[in-house]
Amino acid sequence: MNAPLPVPPKQRKPDWIRVKAPTSEGYAETRRLMRSKNLATVCEEAACPNIGECWTKKHATVMILGDTCTRACAFCNVKTGMPRAVDPMEPQNTADAVAAMGLEHIVITSVDRDDLPDGGASQFVKVIEAIRKTTPTTTIEILTPDFRNKHEAAVEAIVAARPDVYNHNLETVPRLYPIIEVHQVMDDMRSAGIDFLTMGQYLQPTPRHAKVEEYVHPDAFKAYASIARAKGFLLVAATPLTRSSYHAGDDFKKMQDARNKQLARTGGVLA
Repeated sequence: MNAPLPVPPKQRKPDWIRVKAPTSEGYAETRRLMRSKNLATVCEEAACPNIGECWTKKHATVMILGDTCTRACAFCNVKTGMPRAVDPMEPQNTADAVAAMGLEHIVITSVDRDDLPDGGASQFVKVIEAIRKTTPTTTIEILTPDFRNKHEAAVEAIVAARPDVYNHNLETVPRLYPIIEVHQVMDDMRSAGIDFLTMGQYLQPTPRHAKVEEYVHPDAFKAYASIARAKGFLLVAATPLTRSSYHAGDDFKKMQDARNKQLARTGGVLA
């Protein structure tokens, strides 16, 4: 019988990356609501460090299509396996949760569902439609996986449902990236017409996940943000704890304001 593999010691986090454990009543209320609606959240499943702050304010990022992913990324805390059947009540349960929390802006993401013919795109559409019907004034931000081998049709279906913001989550296996590569990624994003860039620090969910090669200092994130703005991004969120859905509602309003100012400067043309 083989002995179990040893668990490597967990790295000590620097002071700037540490957060307090969530204990507020607002956090508890949000958790109870998610459980009552049988909803998963990326906040919990991905072990987001901002969960205490966001849930205290009754902000949550709903992760549709269940809590089990068909992939096994070395950096991700979401469990891997064969997912359960798609829940037909999930779209309306999501809309009801949005209404109960009184959200002006909601971010919807999902696990990867390579087992589904459309990668789960139709469920995104149903969720958008249910929220529009239940709380028409809520702005909807969609954050999708890559829809492996189904990308074009999946994206077309979701865009046709007219979310207010469409995002694609770009994640990389943690390693030290030369600055020139970071610049190249920024240039590629600008060439694709992307206006809003978020950058954050990968955190190792458990000792068995991909190791953190470096804890990047907040000053380095400030430098990256300055470079990104110089390259033409209208809005940049770059801190160690930044996540794509962190402060999403506030960032959506800032993005609208930045675009309106650019349109006023350019006579109605986005750069």
